[in-house]
Amino acid sequence: MEVDTRGTFPGRSPAPVPSWTPRSESTDPAQSATLLSSSQSVPLLASWVPQSPPPSSRSPASIPPIPRSIPPPPWIASPQISHAYRSSPRPAGPAHTRPPFLIGIDFGTTFSGVAWAKSSGRSGSIDPQNINVVTDWPAGDNRAKVPTRIHYTAGGGYQCGYEIPNGADPLKWFKLLLMKNEDIPQYIRDSGHINKFKEALARLEKEGKDVVQVIADYLRFLWNNTIAAIEKSETRAVVDSTPYVVVLTFPALWETEATQRMQDAARQAGILDPRRRTTVAATTLHTVEEPEAAALATYADLRENHAAFSVGQSFVVVDAGGGTCDVVTYEVLENNPLQLKEWVRGDGRLCGAVFLDEEFDRKLRGWVGRQKVAAIGEVAYRKLLDDNWERSLKKDFDGTDRDWSFPTPPAWEKKKGFREKLRLKKNSNHGNISELHLTHEKLQQVYKPIVGQIYELTLLQVSTAAKKGKIPNAILLAGGLGGNKYLYKFLAEKFPRIEIVQRPYPKPWSAICRGAVIRADIVTAPPPDIDADLTEAAGSPQVGVISRKSRHSYGIVKFEDFIPGFHDLDDRYEMNPLDRVVARNQMEWYIKRNDDILDRQGTKMDWKRYLPEHCPDPVIGVDIWQCDQTRTPPRRKESYVRKLCTINARLPALSELPVMTNAHGQASHVVHFDLQMTPIGTSLEWTVWINGVKQGEERTNIAYG
Repeated sequence: MEVDTRGTFPGRSPAPVPSWTPRSESTDPAQSATLLSSSQSVPLLASWVPQSPPPSSRSPASIPPIPRSIPPPPWIASPQISHAYRSSPRPAGPAHTRPPFLIGIDFGTTFSGVAWAKSSGRSGSIDPQNINVVTDWPAGDNRAKVPTRIHYTAGGGYQCGYEIPNGADPLKWFKLLLMKNEDIPQYIRDSGHINKFKEALARLEKEGKDVVQVIADYLRFLWNNTIAAIEKSETRAVVDSTPYVVVLTFPALWETEATQRMQDAARQAGILDPRRRTTVAATTLHTVEEPEAAALATYADLRENHAAFSVGQSFVVVDAGGGTCDVVTYEVLENNPLQLKEWVRGDGRLCGAVFLDEEFDRKLRGWVGRQKVAAIGEVAYRKLLDDNWERSLKKDFDGTDRDWSFPTPPAWEKKKGFREKLRLKKNSNHGNISELHLTHEKLQQVYKPIVGQIYELTLLQVSTAAKKGKIPNAILLAGGLGGNKYLYKFLAEKFPRIEIVQRPYPKPWSAICRGAVIRADIVTAPPPDIDADLTEAAGSPQVGVISRKSRHSYGIVKFEDFIPGFHDLDDRYEMNPLDRVVARNQMEWYIKRNDDILDRQGTKMDWKRYLPEHCPDPVIGVDIWQCDQTRTPPRRKESYVRKLCTINARLPALSELPVMTNAHGQASHVVHFDLQMTPIGTSLEWTVWINGVKQGEERTNIAYG
């Protein structure tokens, strides 16, 4: 969504909000838009100037103290706000123009995958047949994914994935701990894996490691093996002279903080380290929501041979992965090239495959009893689950009226009372071994709680889309659990008039990392010129998801003319240098929850800040605020409005700044601060100008929290 800097704001009520007039370039106090006390700098909306306020009889001594910094420039236009990182400033000398390697990383709860491709040099033109899924994981037997597990050894090293030896007790599920504790349901917090990880993490913290560092170690394992795979295919010389464009995927239900922590882990993992050849362009890191990546990959698989992608149609993506299930509904705007609009805002829950695993584990322990598990030991029991549940029963059960069986250890045969709980019998066709037989009713008890939650998420998408006038004509399944036969049959029965699309294994399993590569190809195109006409700036047609729904409301705290009876008296403040009576703590919401946001359409907002004549701090900070309420966000900054981030910019020498003197003879330095924010997928790229001069990356940074 583009914010009109001339004065039209989305959702703004015309009355009784005070009127504003556009800012001129004059430094006349009467035309200023940023109000400042003589001792503090306080940013205000720079595109607007308060009209003359009503007279005030309140004593300045009774005015509440004003915060050190009250936020800033208007705008946020991203479903999730996260920085689009670059490894280092681009080299001063000539850089190689070789098209980049596109790398998509699906860091999952239970399994992770990576895919890569060589860019053709034309954004959005990648052939899906040229996307390579990394399969040569250490001890991995050429599998498309690797377990998200890490085991720290006594010598200070660590092992990951398939290389972890049998009998080790690796850390699992650590991706979930990127979420805030209060966002994780209690039953998950009580999970054995989570508790075991927290206990292990407590030990690691004594050695200086936190959850971000653990994830960084695992991402380093993924990254090093990925680069080795690319070098094996393309030669080290080519890899050394080719830039990287990297896209990390994340669940739709994640808050900004979780995404930011994952990006921090990626930096610690060395993904953004400077390249060996200094003339190679810096690595860039972007993010994309997992269901969006799934949609891009599934479209690439099906191309134009499916009615779900007809212009004007809508479809639901159900990305059922290891930890989360994410759902989103898209409308097809164009088919060649593909252009999608998020029709129903994405949603998600913690109801992925790990919870199906937990449910089967819990049920099986109850069915066979603790004594029988103890008889073979925990390691052997876990191997039994891996061999028979993970690799067979979990994928093949489809809910039909048949019994299922798997071999059991001899120790179980000898335990009294076993045959009274489950059927155990000899199978002469397989060497007269004992088998444990499970009825389909028992297995449905395992599946229904988890699959039922996925159905509820999907139903909400379908019903919301129908209310908006577009009943989806297809549901596309992706993710590891998305390839499950029972899930397919369950949804097909619940939605008989909607086609359920489930690609053959391993397509759903690798869809997220392959879609991330396609997204990496899309973001290689330069964003439109912010000052150009949109029809001219767009250049070649955009590809992929070009319009998204905002997950939150984003805005700034501003001052506006105080109106008695309308503004809270506690917000009244008399301020210099403009000699105005204003209301502080007022919100200007530039993006509201569920607003449509156009991809790659940047907005540059300009405003002023006034600094004391003798300002000791050479850095100014601009705060961005976020509201998660589903209803209309508040007019003033309430307690549930929280700061998302601060954008810091280093100032030039004060002597280079213009000076303004008010009617009381108080002198202030005037800073013209322009901030351009450009949504690129789920990331924001930030560009800062101070007094008309564009600031380099070395002079700006963003701090979250």
